[in-house]
Amino acid sequence: IGPGPDWPWANFPCARFGPGPHLALGPLASQQLANNGQEAVDSIKENHFALVLMDVQMPVMDGIQATKEIRSLLPKIYGDSWKTPIVAVTANAMLEDDRRCLDAGMDDYLAKPFLKKDLIQILEQWV
Repeated sequence: IGPGPDWPWANFPCARFGPGPHLALGPLASQQLANNGQEAVDSIKENHFALVLMDVQMPVMDGIQATKEIRSLLPKIYGDSWKTPIVAVTANAMLEDDRRCLDAGMDDYLAKPFLKKDLIQILEQWV
């Protein structure tokens, strides 16, 4: 996925946490990649993101646990008024999987494989 003439997200900081193919979101001001959940948590401690795309199944620490830790860290770092949207990226699209992501503190989810329009909808909603 890349920028086009109407690409409105050219200058927001985004994090893509998870192994596998990475999304090319265009010429972002800051795009951080993490290969496992612990790297995701460590990255949040040092970077301010407008949006996080969190893979649910990652090595070392899964996306569910990483999200719980991030949710406990953010108020300490940025105060209670800031909540970075975390969007689950998962191959599991069953209702109980969605609930598990939301219960962990994720705000939304994208079921893999997803289309460009699905990602654009997430960006429009959360950024």
